[in-house]
Amino acid sequence: HRQFGAGIVVLIGGLVTGTGGAVQAQLPTLHVIVVADENDPTEGGNMRVNRKRLIEFLEVSVEEARLDVRQVDPQLLGRNGILGPVNAVPVNPDDTLFVYLAGHGERVNDDIRFTFSTHYAPLNRSELLASMQARRPRLTVLITDTCNRPLERILPPGVEPAPQAPF
Repeated sequence: HRQFGAGIVVLIGGLVTGTGGAVQAQLPTLHVIVVADENDPTEGGNMRVNRKRLIEFLEVSVEEARLDVRQVDPQLLGRNGILGPVNAVPVNPDDTLFVYLAGHGERVNDDIRFTFSTHYAPLNRSELLASMQARRPRLTVLITDTCNRPLERILPPGVEPAPQAPF
């Protein structure tokens, strides 16, 4: 895991734009849910730094009235610990829902399954994305800072795993 970089600046600028200047009763809100597996003995420190930097950047880049940041407690990671906050966010049709998840992942066929150092139930990336989209925000952004290694024991017989990234 590399530490959070300045490349996110362009992304954030686009997340908080309105509806083309139309008069609105309520300004669009950027709802951010930050998930970081800080309990991991090898990568937890980097995940903690990335979480802090992302939140600090958002707080100085987005008007306070348009920003809603929620952090998932590292002790509550897992399927329910992540989907619960996603489903509880009060999303309006002009809002952006942004989830940043830093942790462990493995590729299972055409999906990424998130696993956690706390041994809670795993969560598939496709399920998290579907849950976010079901909230019906104007924009859905899911950034997953995880490994993408194939889990060979689940691949069907005769199917070769995709090549791994060199880093």
